[in-house]
Formats: sequence, structure tokens, C-alpha cells
Amino acid sequence: MADNSNSKNPLLQATYDGDAAEVCLLLNSGANTEVRNEDSQTPLLLAAVRGYGAIAALLLLEDADINATDKNGNTTLLFATGSRHVDVVRILLGKGNNASIILSAADRDGHTPLHVAAWLGDVEMVKMLLKFGADSKVTDGGGKTPAMLARDAGHWDTAKLLGEDAEGSLVFAREIAIDDRIAREERVAEERRVAEERRVAEEKRAAEEARRAEEEKRARELLFPWELQQVLRYHTSNVNSVNFSHDSKLLASGSWDQTIRIWNTTTEQVVRTIRSDYDVRWAVFSHDSTMLASSSTDVRIWDTATGQLRRILHGAASGPIAFSHDSKLLAAGAGDGIAVWDTSTGRQRKVMQYDSRHGRIECVAFSRDSKLLATGSEWISVWDTDTGKRVPEYRSNTHPIASVAFSPDGKLLGFGATSSVELFELGTTNRRSLEKAWDRNNSITFSHDSKLLATVGDWDIRIWDTETCQLLQSLEGHSSLICSIAFSHDTRLLASASHVQDSVIRLWHLKARPWPRY
Repeated sequence: MADNSNSKNPLLQATYDGDAAEVCLLLNSGANTEVRNEDSQTPLLLAAVRGYGAIAALLLLEDADINATDKNGNTTLLFATGSRHVDVVRILLGKGNNASIILSAADRDGHTPLHVAAWLGDVEMVKMLLKFGADSKVTDGGGKTPAMLARDAGHWDTAKLLGEDAEGSLVFAREIAIDDRIAREERVAEERRVAEERRVAEEKRAAEEARRAEEEKRARELLFPWELQQVLRYHTSNVNSVNFSHDSKLLASGSWDQTIRIWNTTTEQVVRTIRSDYDVRWAVFSHDSTMLASSSTDVRIWDTATGQLRRILHGAASGPIAFSHDSKLLAAGAGDGIAVWDTSTGRQRKVMQYDSRHGRIECVAFSRDSKLLATGSEWISVWDTDTGKRVPEYRSNTHPIASVAFSPDGKLLGFGATSSVELFELGTTNRRSLEKAWDRNNSITFSHDSKLLATVGDWDIRIWDTETCQLLQSLEGHSSLICSIAFSHDTRLLASASHVQDSVIRLWHLKARPWPRY
């Protein structure tokens, strides 16, 4: 019989292969014991043919049909007897009260299992069949008894055992008692072996289920690595801005409730509240984390450690603000230009003139080397901070611009506009667009390793792979407009702030690194 006649069914294939553990697992999962192959053989018939006693026992425990026949009318007992599988025959005959039925079942030529054993001269098999009640006087289709077939085949010892003379009957009577004792011992040993195989199979099944559960958990984390960790509720009005300190230990938030809250990201508690005279639109840490700048009706610089006001930048308008990477400069947007201030002296260093007809400045960002300053209004503009002139190669037909950011590795400039987010490769003319980046894209932010970009629509946050521009995950949970997002320096946290109904900050936690190249 070829393998391919069983390969369509797992139970048939496992039986054919003699894999008792797999058979046990399949039976526990509800496998059909009466499935048949192309030769109309059930798993029990296969086990009888191939001499797999343990598998036969497992199948019988699941009430497999012991009287099943193949397409030629052969029964399980005929197969086991003809294949000289004594252990299988003992298991089949020991099954309930069916011994007399299966012992009398004959093939198309009228041969019972005793006829087959006699013809083969298998003395041990003949003894076992007689012990279980096989009829030694039954005749086949040609009118011959088992003893006659044994004699015709030259098996005189078998013929005597079958009662051809008185001596044979006495021999059988003496040996049957011995065989009964041996059979009992073997039956107990077989039951123990089957129980052990079932125990091992059950342990294997349990271990496999645990492994699959762990794999499924890991797969979920890889597919959806960000999860909501905490909702921070303290502000009493719109939260306009969130920003992490360089060591990721602090989070600053600015609100229309005229406060700046500084949060401990480990305890998720407010450690300091800075009160302003007006609504706070922006609050950002310097890169060395020693200063915190805020923008409302004016721009103020605060001491992070003490919360004390260091200085007010007189003449700075209440527009977007950004520190340079070395923390020495602070840019502030206004209606008619962008002013760059010296943070140590509070003096204005440079002003980039701006045409107010292009709308007010909504966002501003320094490049890592502080040589470029990007702003967004109706159009995107990039400025040379040394000359104060606009850099012409960075232009886009997409508008209006709601957010702008340089990647920390200095390679990319990203900006968000209505219905799109685009990435400029600095130093080249290459530009890429993120698909499915719809809505307003009010805020964008790069992870510190520059591998990820987070963007904001009206109601959700999207995480992107900056190399492939593939969308990795969408984060939902805010019930009102999201206006600001920020990655922590270690990329383990993402903060998002919202307006109106929410007035809350959501902290998202990265459970796993799903992207191998990171």
C-alpha cells in the first residue's frame, strides 16, 4: 500500500507511520476513527496489518469498529493473524465480549483466523485463538477444518495441537494454563504501556498548546507593538503640546488652562506645575533638558529643575517654538517672520523675513546641525540659519503645512499637510509620500533612531517605517482632535495630546521591536 493512499487524512497517515503519540493527539482532537483509504482500510485495519499494538489499543479505546472489513472482506483479526502480529491479536480478542464474533468472521473463501494461523503453522497464534474460543471444527469453503489445512501444509505439530489426536489435546490443555498466566501479565504490561504513551502524548499536546499560545501572543505584539499604557488626566482644558526630556524621564504638557505640567514618566505623576498668565500653546524641552520654553502671548524660558522663570524673550510672538540641538538657540515664529534667540543671553540673533500673505507660521524645527530651520504655513519654507535666506530646493505643492520635523540622524525632513505627509531626503532632490496619510496631519514626530515616524490625523495616530514608508500600526483611543505627539528619546513611549472632550494625554508603550532591522 502506498503512502499516498493515506496522506489525505492525518489519522490514517499517523497510523501508517506508527506514530502513537500523534494518533493520541488526533483522537483527543476528535478525529474520525472510521475514515478509510483507497483500499477501504480504516485506521484499525491499518494498525492490524502493520502490527501496531499500541495504536490499535488507542483506537479501540475510542470505540473503533473492530468488525470493519476492507474491500476484499478481510477483518482486523484476519489481518493481524495473517501478519503474525500476536500482540495485536491479543488486544483485539481482549476487547469486550466481541471475541466470538470476530473469531468466526471469515474471508471470501470461508477462512477464519484459525484457518489462517493453522495454514501458517503459527503454534503460538493457534493457542491464543483456541484459548479465546475459536472453533477448531469449523470448515472453510472447501470443507476443510483448520487441522486439515495444517496437515496439508506439513505443520504436524499444529495439526496435533488442533486435536487431531488425544496427545495433541493434552498438550494443548497443559499449555493453555501457562499461556493464560503469561497473557494476563502481558495484558497488564500492555495496559501500562498504553497509559504511559497516552500520558506522554498528553504532555506533548499541552506543551504544544503552550508553545502556540506564546507564539500567538508574540505575533500579536509584532503586529500591534504599541499599546495604551496610561491616560493622564490633570489639565482642565485643551492640551496643546507634549514634549519629552532628553533622558525620557520627564514629559512636559502645555494647556489652555494656563499651566505647564511636568510629569514623571515612570510614576506617571505630576512632579511640577508651572503657572502662566495666559494660555500655553507650546511647551518644549531644550536638548540638554535644563530648560523648558513656553509660548503664549510671549515666549518664556523656565528652569527645568526648579520651575523658576529664567527669562522672557521680549518681542517674541506667541507662535511655534523650537530649540537647536545644542540648546544655544531658540526659534520662535511670528506673523511676519521667524526670530532666532540666544538662550544664554536672551538676545535676538537673527530674523528671517516672511510674507504674511502666506498665512501665519504653524510649525518650526531645527535640523540636527542647526544649519537649517524649517517652517510651515500655507507653504513649507527652509531657511539657512547663517544667512537668514530661504533655501530654494525645498519646495512643495502640498499645502497648507500643519507640522514639520527633521529626523534626528539628519537625513530627512518631514512635513504634514492636509491629506498627505512627505519626506525630503536632505542633500538630494528625492522626495517620498506616505500613502494612507489622510486627515490634517496636525503633528509629526520622528523616533530618536529615525526608523519610525508618527503622524496624526484628526482622531488617530499612525506609525510608519521611514525606510519603506509602510504603515506599521494605527493607534485609536482619543475622542477629540489630536493636536500634538512626541516620541521619548528611548522610543519606548509615545505621548499624544487632545482638545475639547478629552483634554487628556495618552501614553502609548512599545511592547516589542517588531522590525528585525532595528
